[in-house]
Amino acid sequence: MLQGITVLCDGVEVGRLANGRFFALALPQGEHVIADKRPQYNLRFRVESGREYYVQARWISRFPFAYVPGFELMAEQHGRPYVRALRPA
Repeated sequence: MLQGITVLCDGVEVGRLANGRFFALALPQGEHVIADKRPQYNLRFRVESGREYYVQARWISRFPFAYVPGFELMAEQHGRPYVRALRPA
């Protein structure tokens, strides 16, 4: 069974996600990196003032029976309704 994904923002642990959960972060303007403990699987993005960003964390199959965490930036119109269906972490 897959464990939760440990989420780091700019190298600092900010949460641990289980299936069907979410959490929110308030980030300053500028470039940020969302990652798991494995730095090769990260998402780098730029935050602009006044906007909301949604990042989906999920397990991705890489090899038979091997999974790695993945992060994807979602468009606001897709992310907002998606999060409403989840529970807080």
